[in-house]
Amino acid sequence: MLLSLLPLPLLALLPTLTTAVIVTQTLTSTITGSAASPTSSAATSDQYTSDSTFRSTILNGTNTYRSEHNATSLSWNASLATYALDWANKCQWAHSHGPSGENLAKNYANVTDAVDGWGYERTKYDFGNGGFGEGTGHFTQLVWKGTTTVGCARVDCAGNAGGNVEGWFVVCEYYPPGNVEGQYREEVGREMNKLLIQGKGEVERYAAYIHDKMNGAARGGLSWGSLLTLGVGFGTSLVL
Repeated sequence: MLLSLLPLPLLALLPTLTTAVIVTQTLTSTITGSAASPTSSAATSDQYTSDSTFRSTILNGTNTYRSEHNATSLSWNASLATYALDWANKCQWAHSHGPSGENLAKNYANVTDAVDGWGYERTKYDFGNGGFGEGTGHFTQLVWKGTTTVGCARVDCAGNAGGNVEGWFVVCEYYPPGNVEGQYREEVGREMNKLLIQGKGEVERYAAYIHDKMNGAARGGLSWGSLLTLGVGFGTSLVL
């Protein structure tokens, strides 16, 4: 049982706790519109000019966000990368509407910033209700649990007369594709490693214990549902 996880001193305190413990999750966010593009830097990053650095930067950045939202790491898919390059070469600021999920970015100073542009959309995402959002679709595809592979390409579109993109253009393809209507709440996990705890005295100790469980031990079996049940039973509130 969940109560067996608590230290004996805290078990004795639980019936007397009256002050609410507030555990506030910090939220830090179909194929949607493309990410906003800041001003490019004068120097070209080797994240664009080196094939190996570009690939590792994409994977490292993507999988960092995925780990923060309880999604497994993606592996590189050469076929998707070839498709992405074909579309990127057109320098068109639009989606290809192919069979895979797709994220676009342009004019970022480096590839890390491009991935962060997608990832930072989590600050605007409604984890409680889920669903499609024009300003959060890159993020939801980035961390979609059912996606297993990614392939990306980048092209310097400066001087390309046939396109409408100026500067570096990044295209990433994901398979299986995400952003499937009706699956958001199951496929897009909350960010579990940033919690703000408020409380005093023994209540604060109890909150700290829950914090530790939710950021480590909890992953082995302590669920949000069980924490909510515990909170209801002992005057402890979780604000999600």
